[in-house]
Amino acid sequence: MRINYNKTALVAINLFVFFSFFGTSVPFRPENLNVDYTESNIINQLVYVSIFLLSLLVLLPRWQQLWDTIRREKFLTLFLCWSVITIAWSDFSIISIKRLFQVVTIVMVCHVTILYIQSEKQLLGILKRILSVYLILSILSVMFIPGAIDIKFMTWRGLASHKNHLGQVSLLNAMIWFYCLRIASTQRERIIAFGMLIIALALLFGAESMTGILTLTIITGLAALMWFNHRLFKSAAIGRFLSLSSLAAVAAVVLSIIYLAPDLLDSMASGAQRDMTFTGRTFLWSAISYEIANHFWFGCGFAGFWIVENTAVMDIYQQFVWLPKQSHMGYLDIINETGMVGFGFFLAAICWYCRNLLRLNREFFWKWVVLAVLIMNFLETTIFRPGQLSGAMFIFAYLQLYRRY
Repeated sequence: MRINYNKTALVAINLFVFFSFFGTSVPFRPENLNVDYTESNIINQLVYVSIFLLSLLVLLPRWQQLWDTIRREKFLTLFLCWSVITIAWSDFSIISIKRLFQVVTIVMVCHVTILYIQSEKQLLGILKRILSVYLILSILSVMFIPGAIDIKFMTWRGLASHKNHLGQVSLLNAMIWFYCLRIASTQRERIIAFGMLIIALALLFGAESMTGILTLTIITGLAALMWFNHRLFKSAAIGRFLSLSSLAAVAAVVLSIIYLAPDLLDSMASGAQRDMTFTGRTFLWSAISYEIANHFWFGCGFAGFWIVENTAVMDIYQQFVWLPKQSHMGYLDIINETGMVGFGFFLAAICWYCRNLLRLNREFFWKWVVLAVLIMNFLETTIFRPGQLSGAMFIFAYLQLYRRY
């Protein structure tokens, strides 16, 4: 029987998008009963194995195009290769292998989108169908289902396990639907995109996720600055220079507030009657920094730190009774687990991405998704974390730059 590779690729892509947004855990359960996405969830295991096998099946016939994409992209692949090596000294190598397998599966299916999706319109069509269902079910759930309210914070969480997860999902939905609204060619498309955008924003603010709201504010401000520079300066070189300068200035201000004046953010949160515990996070960052010093160059092994059986984690839990499952600063987790060598590959991937982006002579929406996740990763650990939508979308959006239409 002859295999229809195009249809098989579409099945893999739809499975990836659907379960990235909807997740594999049962919704509306109390937070402490939610299944760990990366370990004992049998649905999660079946989904990842299915996506991996389907992706492998359709990538093999196009291995030459795949290799061409890898050669042009380079550094994300090098980071993953280094992550494989770090498993050799991980104290929890089996868990490291499982979690790296999930990340590799995401990378593989994202390569499938590059090789089999013929146009951005087709790609957005897949996203819009699944995202619209997610948004409608989410807004209905917070209206009619008590379990869709996060009882710990008395905020919306919808189909997600936590309000911050809903905030991330809603932010990415809002960005994608705003882009769909901009490029809509018919009145019907504009009405649908506008309606979905309003629902996404309502869910974002209903979740009261300060990480999501702060990221939205920064992205909106940067987009406004770049639009202003483009309109004011006809010279592409001048506009590009001012845009990059504005981006650097905003990044410097945000980082200065987060790391040098976290009390200011606490005060803002208190004004909104929410405790963001940024000051508490800085203490956690200090604790993780001490751990990093023990394996500065090579790390403790990919995804091999935040495990309950790890004695270092139990020592941290004695100091932080809220039992964090991450450092709440993704870049620290990358250094802690893959060392400065791994972090160097990651930085090289971002720099190489920016270089190729500057050479692009057309509008490229996915750069905003990459930027949004990079910002969120300062306050949450999302990149290279299975079960985190924003991490999966980072890889997805990052690789879209290397597509050949």
